[in-house]
Amino acid sequence: MKKLSKVEREYIRETCEFYTDERIATELTRMRKEMGMEGSVGVSQVQRARKKLGIKRPPGRRRGN
Repeated sequence: MKKLSKVEREYIRETCEFYTDERIATELTRMRKEMGMEGSVGVSQVQRARKKLGIKRPPGRRRGN
């Protein structure tokens, strides 16, 4: 796995409130493939990046209002 770029970390910051970590990882992997980059993004990478950015998730399942 390749390190996350600044742009990818910014994407995580912008979307973490309404996407799950799994969805963010899938989207980042899709964007990398479209740009012709090697490697995929794992859920653990997204979780680590989110925690380093100081973004906490509420416990439990979030339900749409």
